[in-house]
Amino acid sequence: MEDKRFIIEQIRKHRDAFVHLVNQQLQESNTKTIQEKWSAGQNPDHLIRSLTPVNQILLLPSMVFRMMFGKPNRDPRDYRNYRNAIIKSYRLVALLQAVSSIPFYLGTKKKRRLPASNSKPFE
Repeated sequence: MEDKRFIIEQIRKHRDAFVHLVNQQLQESNTKTIQEKWSAGQNPDHLIRSLTPVNQILLLPSMVFRMMFGKPNRDPRDYRNYRNAIIKSYRLVALLQAVSSIPFYLGTKKKRRLPASNSKPFE
């Protein structure tokens, strides 16, 4: 429950900081679009419109939440353990990439050629 409140607080904090930053910009830069992408003014509007229903659902009692979405089919994941597992896998990938860039010369010794059929084998 504390994690949910913490996440909600962080979302609100960062959203408010972003909205404040965008509001400080000039009005023309808020409406200016580049290559038909969203403008700086449309992004916070989208965030507000999309996060409002999510926040409302997260504030519901867990019983109502389970009635709407059902019971989970596995145990809840601990964020810290999940994060540590992801970091461990990224480090492994980085290590493998670093090792793969080192040239390996395994089995590159010159092989002995078989003697030609017209020569004597062991002279």
